[in-house]
Amino acid sequence: MHCKTGGANMRLAGILTGLLLAAAGWAAPAVPSAEMPFRRGEIAIDGKPGDPGWENAARIVLAAEPLNQRFGDYWATRPTTVLLAYDETFIYIAFLCKDDRIVTAGEKHDDALHAGDVAETFIDGTGDHRQFFEIQQNAAGLARDVNYLFTGFNNVPDEDGYLTDWNNIWDDICCDIRGLRFAGGKLADGSGWFTELAIPAPELLRRSGRRQFAPGMTLRANFVRLDCSGENRSAAVSWSPTVFGRPHRSPGRMGFLKLLPR
Repeated sequence: MHCKTGGANMRLAGILTGLLLAAAGWAAPAVPSAEMPFRRGEIAIDGKPGDPGWENAARIVLAAEPLNQRFGDYWATRPTTVLLAYDETFIYIAFLCKDDRIVTAGEKHDDALHAGDVAETFIDGTGDHRQFFEIQQNAAGLARDVNYLFTGFNNVPDEDGYLTDWNNIWDDICCDIRGLRFAGGKLADGSGWFTELAIPAPELLRRSGRRQFAPGMTLRANFVRLDCSGENRSAAVSWSPTVFGRPHRSPGRMGFLKLLPR
């Protein structure tokens, strides 16, 4: 079973939505911010949520629906918590997803995991909207990493955080982030699923010339969960809301992550 997350008309629909919202005088809400602590214990990246390094992690409950869609009380019984921590070498991110019906897509690395239930991390090491990663994960332990590049001159997003210069947006779906660690699986009690990943500093900070994470750094990120609603369609919830199906085109909607002192 595959969920429908959009198609050939998604690009046009997103643009029209933005125009209609702007015409109505509507403005997107401010982007969120959070503080990320230095981990106090080991994080094994084994797809199990009991590692001591997660105990002091920051916790974000995803509650923002897309700017242009609502799903009623769908997420009330399917809460999603994102855990965040760091050390000098890695940013650690985990999704704890409650769900009584898990649908996974894909059979190998870099398959289109968003055709099923998926946790998505979007992260930018410099915050200038010119290059950022997307990492998809699911309960089968698979991952898909994509490198997005913007090569145009006008990299200022519109009021919805959208990059609109489509001719200068590049999706490198063959990207493999060097040193990326990831795992995922179903929770032992049957109440949902869990994913975790460790993003290496040299890859995320490459454009800044730095090779280690340090207190006081600020990164940009967004976290999204897609869930098959049972009608061959996906419901979405995120940390910072975007136009449905377009978080990968909306770097201006990424929130701020500040790294705390050790």
